[in-house]
Amino acid sequence: MSDKLTQVSEEQKFVDNFIGNLPKDSTMYHADLHQVRVTAFCEECSKHNEKQVVNHKVTVDGITAEHALLRAALQLEECLEMIRGLGVSVKVHPDFVGENLSAAKANEAFEFFADGQFNLKEIIDGAIDSSVIANGTASMFGVPLQPFTKEVDYNNIAKFKDGHYFREDGKLIKPKNHPNPDMDSVLKELCGVDFSAFTFDWAARRLQEISE
Repeated sequence: MSDKLTQVSEEQKFVDNFIGNLPKDSTMYHADLHQVRVTAFCEECSKHNEKQVVNHKVTVDGITAEHALLRAALQLEECLEMIRGLGVSVKVHPDFVGENLSAAKANEAFEFFADGQFNLKEIIDGAIDSSVIANGTASMFGVPLQPFTKEVDYNNIAKFKDGHYFREDGKLIKPKNHPNPDMDSVLKELCGVDFSAFTFDWAARRLQEISE
């Protein structure tokens, strides 16, 4: 047997051991295998670094600004890798210099130029790593993405109703009265509450921590 096959076997044992030791009420039982593998990796990381966190129920308890900053930086890093693989360079539009870019629309805040080297390997690597980071972030909050993904996928397919059109750049624009994905119902089925229980402002939270 080759060393590569032996290595894969050991990695599979690692994942199998993680699954075998999941708490009986872990939300990871609702996740797909990709997220389970990512969560196994993240949980091992959490044993060695306090900025790496995994939860097995939906919660924001114990999550700090440092956790959020790490996940944001990692996600952006991998998205930029995929964009770089497409041979596309990105520049901030002059009107948005100094603005909060996370609150802006990409087609308004950024300028894109297909002026670099196309690299399919880098695209695939960036796409997979982006998924790994996204799934790891969800697992930090104990959120299995699979039921939410199903809701979003079907909602997207339903956009091909009367009133939809394609923007000049090729993006599908949903019909005017198209409903948003019913994420709240999915969350309530998982943990009995809606998203209002997990929404807060970092500045307000810091003030609360100081007062306590």
